[in-house]
Amino acid sequence: MDKFLQALNFLKRRVYFPDGLVVMLLLAGAIWERLHRSLQASILDILQKRAHLVSTEISTLIHVGGFLLVAILVIGVWFSVRSVRKFSANQIGILFAPSYSTELSESVERIFVNLSMALKASDLFGKFHLYRVPPQIIVDSPQKAADMIRKARGIAMVWGAIESGDTGQGRTTGFSRISFTFVHRPVPIRLSRIQSLATMLGNSKWQLNDRTITLDTSVLARNMSLIVRYVISFSLFTNQKFIEAAQVLGPLLADLSAIRPGTSNEERRVIVQIKSDFALCLTFSTSAEYMEYLERRELFAIPRDTRAKWLQNVDNAISLDPQNSSHFLSKAIYSFLLGETEIAFKAAYKAKNLSPHAFAVPNYSLAFLYIFAGDFQKALAEYKRAFKRKTSYDERLIRQLILFIDQCADQFPDRPQLRFSLGYIKFSRGDSQQGKRELEQFLKDNQNREELSVLADATREILTINRF
Repeated sequence: MDKFLQALNFLKRRVYFPDGLVVMLLLAGAIWERLHRSLQASILDILQKRAHLVSTEISTLIHVGGFLLVAILVIGVWFSVRSVRKFSANQIGILFAPSYSTELSESVERIFVNLSMALKASDLFGKFHLYRVPPQIIVDSPQKAADMIRKARGIAMVWGAIESGDTGQGRTTGFSRISFTFVHRPVPIRLSRIQSLATMLGNSKWQLNDRTITLDTSVLARNMSLIVRYVISFSLFTNQKFIEAAQVLGPLLADLSAIRPGTSNEERRVIVQIKSDFALCLTFSTSAEYMEYLERRELFAIPRDTRAKWLQNVDNAISLDPQNSSHFLSKAIYSFLLGETEIAFKAAYKAKNLSPHAFAVPNYSLAFLYIFAGDFQKALAEYKRAFKRKTSYDERLIRQLILFIDQCADQFPDRPQLRFSLGYIKFSRGDSQQGKRELEQFLKDNQNREELSVLADATREILTINRF
């Protein structure tokens, strides 16, 4: 019995290696031998009654065949144990692949358990899954790590050498060098962000001391978890899973702020960057939903509580990153859709002040709001400013503007000036022939309306200067 327990303990440490396979085969063979002997009398008795061949020969065949079958099963299990598991399509997969000597197995197991617990504690949507890479597989380069992540259908890997040594104050075990690798599509991420976070957390926290194993392992796992979560948020963001990325970044920001209050310039810079990433996820998550309604021509069928939720997300984004014009542009749109035109004006003005000079969207936004409010001179001035910007020719932007204004014109038939706005943009930046017809129709329908005389004059001027 003692030898059997010793063999099991040996297997626990060496099951992934060839000598572990030998022990598995010996154990399985011994178990099969004992089982066969206990059943041999009964088997012979049955064979003597029914078999036409010599019963002992059949018994021998069963003995040998059973052993071969057991050996094949053991080898199959061994290869399965040594392989890297694959994540399912709805899992956010993280691989843990440290390299270490056999005597450190228990310490590595504690690190793995604590890292798994740290990730689970911050997993708001139940998709984080941490798998260990079998120890016979040595990850020694970012390329090898990336290849393994892709094969496993994962997102990130934590890897590096774990070593142990005597510091004079106790034996210390930890990463001599720790690496984080992630795969993503379709755009590259600035690795300086992750490096800044790692620097902020401090290299001394990548080790654990045997004297206070629970506390120090927790700190080690927490720091690894923070970086892994940041890496995961990158991958989710670049794959346009903005809601899930926000669900990762929100708790990450809270946890990081709790342990690092941002007293140094480096800490403040890292926290500001994570706030900016979180804010973009909040705004882009609403933009994705908004675009679906826009494309289906259902802008004014959006439930009011949905529009209010979008506005709340954007307000949260502004509180995190008040210098990004994209948040204010989204706020202008959602406020308008809620009927809050004054708030939309303020947001569009703020976006204009924060945007680069070449960015035309704030001018288009203000021009539309002025047209809608009936301030036609200011609207024409903003359109002229917009048309001078380099980005005013962006085809995707123009298509979205036309879709938006067209739906607004249908929703507000008492504001014919929106038809002018639609024709003007088409004529200047879209289908010029169609735009010309829109403007001519506007002039025909409204040439005797005094309140629209400014736009009528502008229409005549546009058509005269740009005569075909």
